Amino acid sequence: MAHLFFMDKIIYPRECSLVPFDMISTEGRSRKDFGDLQELAESIQKYGLFQPPFVTERPRSAGGTVVTLVGGERRLRAMQLLGVDPIPVLFREEMTEAQLREAEFFENEHRKEFTWQERACNIYLIHRLRVAEAATGGRTWSYRDTRDLTKNSLGHISHSIQAAKAILSGDEEVIKCPSLKDAYTGVLLKRAEAATLQKLSQFGIGEKKTIAVGGGEVPVPTQDIDDIFDDGMEIVPGNEEPQPDGKATEPSAPIEVIEFPLSEWFFQGDSVNDIMLKLPDGCVDHVVTDPMYAVEEKNLEGIMDVDTISHDMATELDTAKKFLKESYRLLKDNGYCIFWYDIKHQEKLMGWAREVGYKVQEWPLVWHKMHKCRNNVAQYNWTKNAEYAMVCRKGSPTLTTPQMSCIFQADGSIERQLYSNPYAKPAACWEFILSPIGLKGQTILDPFAGQMSCPRTVLNMGMKPLAIELEEFHFQAGIENIKLMLNEMTGGRATFK
Repeated sequence: MAHLFFMDKIIYPRECSLVPFDMISTEGRSRKDFGDLQELAESIQKYGLFQPPFVTERPRSAGGTVVTLVGGERRLRAMQLLGVDPIPVLFREEMTEAQLREAEFFENEHRKEFTWQERACNIYLIHRLRVAEAATGGRTWSYRDTRDLTKNSLGHISHSIQAAKAILSGDEEVIKCPSLKDAYTGVLLKRAEAATLQKLSQFGIGEKKTIAVGGGEVPVPTQDIDDIFDDGMEIVPGNEEPQPDGKATEPSAPIEVIEFPLSEWFFQGDSVNDIMLKLPDGCVDHVVTDPMYAVEEKNLEGIMDVDTISHDMATELDTAKKFLKESYRLLKDNGYCIFWYDIKHQEKLMGWAREVGYKVQEWPLVWHKMHKCRNNVAQYNWTKNAEYAMVCRKGSPTLTTPQMSCIFQADGSIERQLYSNPYAKPAACWEFILSPIGLKGQTILDPFAGQMSCPRTVLNMGMKPLAIELEEFHFQAGIENIKLMLNEMTGGRATFK
């Protein structure tokens, strides 16, 4: 007890300084919910203040200094309830803004839990201040540095920062979310909606626009959809034609039909040399496609009929390079570009992707084929029964769900019954790619759509396709498949424009 003093019957440590309550600044702190202060006040009154609030003295921008709270705001406010003034505090050496944020974060991590909103905001503020501090010293501070500092996962840091930006901007819908996961999903959806509004402002809301393709005009997509089965629904009037006796029949029950704007979703023409060039910046959420592989025709012998297929490796590699450049421009910030490729061109493709600004995953996604695969030199080589997809990122997107493997299995034989194009990927391939990156209502660009195997999956998952195919035969066959699928899904209620 020799090291304790009494003040108004409150025990506090000898080394404390006494500072008037109204001189202690708590401005800018993340804590908003202080829990049961009355219970804490009663505990302090009964047992004393064995861990006083910590403060530091910081210079004011206008001159002079201000006593700033470092940690212990609940104790400070509990003593205010007790009428204790001045407040016993412990002084710390002068601290930077980032150190103050970190002190609040770590102190509260081990006391009353932050709400998810408070926690996210504190992580964001720590990150932002650390970035600013590093910049003044000619250094960088990344999400990974904040991850290591706060002992959280990289995904948690990213989601927290995105959610905190929305919270600090006053977004009530995000603030009211029950969890960080719900908030992050809401932020992604709002981002998509905002991008849509921006796009609509470029083209005119509700105004039909066209672009010149070949010798004609094709409509430009001007709207996103929240649900493909709710968008464009209209009522078809019943039969009200007069009968021979002069009496009109009672109107039949209206028939609900769903109109799908295929002309706004599907384009026939040259993607990289024409159509993609005429689309606006940032008009798609993700790019998922299966471009030509730049394979030599001799390597197709014995695998498929090559009589009607022409492959020129130099031309197709040039197309791939143009595709990477344009896809980056068309992507919104924080989007993925994922495409299938011939692994022998990996170095070239990775280099071109990085040149235009993409961050490239060092390892591919691997489709392990479960159907029988032929090999024209089986006496020398193991059969190639895998295909590869490259993952590129614009900005810093994160997966909606963590993926524990880059390898998946799927039987592609069923697709050969559906498509005459032997390169068509099974739906399982597209689902593996789209499930962890796409959200309902987002726009997915496929500039090498073939017979629409990817757009079929996009529609099945409640997303919107923007598909381009050069070959008229594949395009028309793909559109017919899409129509059949949509009619089946809607019980024959689909109409098309």
